[in-house]
Amino acid sequence: NQALELAKCQRTFEIGSFYDAAYAAAGIAMARRVIFKVTKRVVPTVALSGLVESNVTGTTLSVSGTDSMNYAFTSVGAGGTLSSASWNAYAGF
Repeated sequence: NQALELAKCQRTFEIGSFYDAAYAAAGIAMARRVIFKVTKRVVPTVALSGLVESNVTGTTLSVSGTDSMNYAFTSVGAGGTLSSASWNAYAGF
């Protein structure tokens, strides 16, 4: 069963991306949750690549469990904000 094999693979490795555009006042901290497609076998190590920030600073990732991660950033000035990147989650032993 191909779907079952894919789910088994995604328990160890998954890739994705986020794109977050908003309007905010200066100095507003924002955070979003990304839910993994499949619960990982252990808490994964997550890495960002291709980070693009506009009118934001300090985009960070935090992972505290096996089912999701959070990314957060702070607006620099009033107006439109953008934070986007690709990510990968590795949950090997």
